Amino acid sequence: MTSRPRTRSSRPSSAAPSGPAIGATLEERWSATLQVATALLVVATGLLCAGYALPVLEGAADRGFGSGPLLIALALLPLAVSLLLAARGRTTALAGLIVGAAALAPGRALVDLQFAVDGSATARPELYLPTTLGSPAPAAGWWLLMAGHVVWVAAGAFAVAHSRAETEALSEGDREVRARGWAVVALAAVLLAVVGLLMAPVGSTSVYLVAGGAFESSSLVLAGGLLMAATVPLAMVVAFISGSASVVRGVLVGLATVLVAIAVPNLVSAAVVPVVTLAAGPVVLLAAAVLLAVTAATRLGDVSSPADPADGPQRLPGSGRVAWVTAVLAVVAGAAAVLGGTTEQLAGVALVEGLPPAKVPESPATGLLVTAGVVVGLLGLAVLLPKVGRACRPVLAVAWVVVPVAGTAVLDTAATATEVSRLVTVGPGVWWTVVAMVAAASAAVAAVVGGMIEREEADDAVASRARPASGRGGEPVRSGTSGRHLAPLVVTAVLTIAAFVTPVVSAPDYTAPTALTLKAVSWAGLLLALLVLLGAQLAAAYTRPGLTTGLLAGSVVVLGFRAVELPLVGGNIAGSAPAVGLWLALAAVVALVIAAVAGRAGALR
Repeated sequence: MTSRPRTRSSRPSSAAPSGPAIGATLEERWSATLQVATALLVVATGLLCAGYALPVLEGAADRGFGSGPLLIALALLPLAVSLLLAARGRTTALAGLIVGAAALAPGRALVDLQFAVDGSATARPELYLPTTLGSPAPAAGWWLLMAGHVVWVAAGAFAVAHSRAETEALSEGDREVRARGWAVVALAAVLLAVVGLLMAPVGSTSVYLVAGGAFESSSLVLAGGLLMAATVPLAMVVAFISGSASVVRGVLVGLATVLVAIAVPNLVSAAVVPVVTLAAGPVVLLAAAVLLAVTAATRLGDVSSPADPADGPQRLPGSGRVAWVTAVLAVVAGAAAVLGGTTEQLAGVALVEGLPPAKVPESPATGLLVTAGVVVGLLGLAVLLPKVGRACRPVLAVAWVVVPVAGTAVLDTAATATEVSRLVTVGPGVWWTVVAMVAAASAAVAAVVGGMIEREEADDAVASRARPASGRGGEPVRSGTSGRHLAPLVVTAVLTIAAFVTPVVSAPDYTAPTALTLKAVSWAGLLLALLVLLGAQLAAAYTRPGLTTGLLAGSVVVLGFRAVELPLVGGNIAGSAPAVGLWLALAAVVALVIAAVAGRAGALR
């Protein structure tokens, strides 16, 4: 093995790398987990092909067109690329491809589940073109499709395990994805994919084929679209943070193949089915797939030389790169939230040509969304500041959830209005809101990974203080909590739960959403915020003091955001007044401040 100059991240050690060496043979790198993932990929592809060859609904053998060969060819596309990578020995890229393709399987399964609930409410002319208002029962093809999606998810899980083992076996220099410009193109492709997945797949001139975007569709189609829109950027973030160019390429190609499989049937349907017209959704998806494929074909980085066993245990990617990813995603989330709150959420359609369009309701939570965008955007910029960036990262890891809280409150109005009236359609503000929520969730993932890196760096600092004579390490990093601030944390958890299950605003003829409302979509954002807060407070009780302060500060931001719903939302509602949830949220803020002060005092002792 050739030697190479050590980088700053290299550390002398007698320990051998725990993973396979870079120069390992193909048989050694073709791990058991990758073998299982590939086998499951073959099974999933076979199930999907069989499902596309058979009717998905009873008595619905006649589709909009003879789509069987096309759908089978598209289902075989990921397998064909996988076989090409396997033949070239690109095992890490192969695993990344499986991960990327499997990321969309859960969302696709939810969309296909609509066939079992009400097939007439689907906009899938390549599988079923309704000619009546009836809803046929699921047929053998549907069961095979659902089984194929489930097996795809299992294949992705095994591929993730293999990718993690491979990338952990690379040295810091080998794992560095050096190119920067490609990330901008990939980000643009991801945003296009998010928007395209939520847009209408086709247009329709038939009264039986109901074609609309995710927010104008059934709950299952909406949930599936949102899930796919969320998993695309999350898969991209996780791949980038891995630091392996092969993993990134594989994930990009995997995502591109599935986006093509979703878009092409809709484009063909618009071309050959008389009652189907072209919609923008599949065009946007195809553009996103092309950008992803072009990005995968560029030189994302290079492996300069084989890993040196003397480098010792391998580390996570550099914290600087992760900080940049976190900051960019947070700023994108903030900007999109501001646009979502300031642009048109709903648009009216005229009942008869020549008449004025129908009046549309306005969400009272748009100001809340703009405020959330400003908060998250500023925290994203602060992550890059040299002196306060590390302290702001855990704050952002908790505070990001204010965007989903405000976003779901805004989408609540859009979802209700489009469901009640066909004369109301979604406007650009809805799409910006969705982009903001997805980007904020991706920033949270990056921030959490940044915390893992920070902890690893702290462990390295401890190891560097080892005594040469005894070989024992320095003082351990202090973690955990003292009884002095454990009690305030328990009180805070109770107050937090109470603040999110009781309303903050009361008004005549207005029911304020809570985490237990279970109506429309706003409750989901509040429930998510409650879970994030409880998780952050639990983590604060078992981590080192510096991180505890950041987590509690982020919790203060979220609870304070809950309290400002009164002026920002209640100010747009006639007769609004403070409700019990406001006082509980403020009490929780006080308890958090006490816990943070007590924890800081305990750390100084």
